[in-house]
Amino acid sequence: MFKSIKFRMMFIYGLLIILIVRGLSWFAYNQSSDILRNNVYEEAVNNVSLNAEIVSHDLAKIKDEILNLDVSWFEDNVKNNLVNYMDAEQLKDMLLIKKGQNFAEMAERSEYFESIFVSDINGNYKTGAGMEGNIAATASFKKMMESGELVLSQPFLSEEGSSYQMTILRPLKAEDEIKVLIGAFIKIEYFNNLISNMNIGGNGYGWIIDNSEMVIAHADSKYIGQNNIVNDGDESFKKAVNNIISGKEGVADYKFKGINKIMAYYPLSNTDWSLVVSAGTEKIMSELDVFKGPV
Repeated sequence: MFKSIKFRMMFIYGLLIILIVRGLSWFAYNQSSDILRNNVYEEAVNNVSLNAEIVSHDLAKIKDEILNLDVSWFEDNVKNNLVNYMDAEQLKDMLLIKKGQNFAEMAERSEYFESIFVSDINGNYKTGAGMEGNIAATASFKKMMESGELVLSQPFLSEEGSSYQMTILRPLKAEDEIKVLIGAFIKIEYFNNLISNMNIGGNGYGWIIDNSEMVIAHADSKYIGQNNIVNDGDESFKKAVNNIISGKEGVADYKFKGINKIMAYYPLSNTDWSLVVSAGTEKIMSELDVFKGPV
């Protein structure tokens, strides 16, 4: 009888100890979960802001390279009024004769330009290497002709429709009238390579989106040049994207294709683009498995 009572007491004590240990494990897990989540948020916000500076700096370099192209021949002939006696096609051809070889060599050395070209005001362009085409139908060409300002384009389908391209366009003017323009085709893969190593806690990927919800760069190429990425996310994702295209910075939890994720986002300087870094929540939180145990 005594042994039976003793056994029962030991069993109860043992059970209580197990429950206490599991309770402490559960408490430690939840405490650690909150701490890790806060740390992840903080790291994500810090990383995306620093990486946004890197992307913004590279965008500034691309713009500066186009703005610093040598167009002294055109400027000299604006001063002597010769440009007013030449049509757009003649201006394009003369600028290529003077600088086409330099443009071709610059593009060959460039890490971000596929080619540098000169275009007339009808969108007929010719690269320094001799390739020709027409960009009159592109939104960036129309925007540049309307604004008279430097324009960095969204991704758009090439003339043959087989790939996406991007351009940067600079108008050359005489008496505030656009006479001819110079520009460059930008390598789409340049931006993908630039953001390929951006992540949260060693997990995830970076992507770039503009204020029309068009994706500029993404780990999944099917989203590039499209503005339907919100269709694959939940309401939290759509709300976050709305914040992003409004030029805000922040962090958000969301579901994308049924997977729980976290994102941090930050606007890029002097553009209507934003950098986003996303990662799967499960991969980030897996560091807590040591605390969780068999609860």
